[in-house]
Amino acid sequence: MHDYQENDKKLKQYKTLALFDLDHTLIPIDSDQQWGLFLTKVGAVDTVSYAKENERFYREYQNGVLNIQEFLNFGLNVLTKYSRLQLEIWQKQYIETIIKPNIKPQAQNLVCSVKETGAICILVTATNSFVGLPIAKLLGFDEHHLISTEPNTEDNCPWYTTKSPFTGTVLGIPSFQAGKVTRIEEWMLKNRYTKQCFNTIYAYSDSHNDIPMLEWANMPIATNPDAKMHEHALKNYWPILSLFDFK
Repeated sequence: MHDYQENDKKLKQYKTLALFDLDHTLIPIDSDQQWGLFLTKVGAVDTVSYAKENERFYREYQNGVLNIQEFLNFGLNVLTKYSRLQLEIWQKQYIETIIKPNIKPQAQNLVCSVKETGAICILVTATNSFVGLPIAKLLGFDEHHLISTEPNTEDNCPWYTTKSPFTGTVLGIPSFQAGKVTRIEEWMLKNRYTKQCFNTIYAYSDSHNDIPMLEWANMPIATNPDAKMHEHALKNYWPILSLFDFK
């Protein structure tokens, strides 16, 4: 009973939910693509064949035809080839050399300004959490406010809760396209919320792949939109926000 009473207090305090995509929304790069490029640079994968496939998957994502399971089989398999110690060394190098230079104040200011209104802010990304969680923390989100594609481990737990080896498979549903909505609803259920608990649900994204998430929200904001998202936003009278100059 106590838990439900505490949750009732939270529901009275929070009436706004804000959902943020990551790549090209809060950072001006694609973190998955850049992780793949980084792996080629450090010699973790074959320089030619891996880079070629990495670029193919990125083009398919941009065109809205990505087979998410095929991509995850490709990307997560790398995590099974090395020790956790080695993977975490590369993870830290990647964050320092690739991500930190692309953490921009205008994105940090946006997240901070929304948080200051009392909104619950969630980062919702298709990027797997081994790559995405340290980026989320730089932007002010913790593991409880991150919805991402979860790499599975041999004990079927999120990687950051265990030292168990990676399996190369996905834990649960990938946080991609309509899967983002499913994962958001799972998050709500886990935290004893319903959609009706929130008067306002903001959703920020650049990609047409995230149209399902933005349509699920009642305050969609096309942020640094790609061409298809920009067209969809104009047709539906959605606000358009530009944080970065990509030229």
